[in-house]
Order: sequence, then structure tokens, then C-alpha cells
Amino acid sequence: MLGTPYCVIDQALHELVTAYLEALEDFDQAVCTGGVGPDGGALPANREERALIEKHAREIRILFNDLTWKLGYSMGQFCVERKRQQQERSRTNANRHRTGV
Repeated sequence: MLGTPYCVIDQALHELVTAYLEALEDFDQAVCTGGVGPDGGALPANREERALIEKHAREIRILFNDLTWKLGYSMGQFCVERKRQQQERSRTNANRHRTGV
């Protein structure tokens, strides 16, 4: 892996981050009643909903930190891929919102 460009996406890392983001989004959509944000994500309607999603996010983060290390990746690699996927999802959702699709 030495000398491999950092932008090359490793499939296992990509799938790990995808599962992480989906776990967060699925929970948010199940709990939040505050509508949909401009990026397509569910919004908490009150402090109780925010507290629930923050608690869940902390628990999921711990689980995925462990999985990341067990699969041989660094948290830096995980964070770079997470950021890349979040940006891609935001662009996709913004385009859907703008076009009404």
C-alpha cells in the first residue's frame, strides 16, 4: 500500500463508511420529526430528539472505531473516506432538492 495515492478508495473501507453513514441516517430518520434539511437529512424537532441521535451517534462511533482498527485501517483513513462520502451525498441530495426528483 506504500506509495498508493490516498484518493484511491479501498472497497472494504468504502463499504465500512457506507454502513456507518447508513446506520446514522436510518436512526435519525426513525427518531427525528423536525422535517428534512437542505442536504436531505432528517432534523430533530426538539432537545430530546437531538439527545437521542447524539447518544446513538456516540455508540455507533465506538463500534465503528473498533471495526476500523480490526480491519487494519487508521481513523485518519476512515475520516477521509467519511468526508468524501458525506460531500458526495450532500451534492446528490442538493441536486435532488433543486430538481424536485
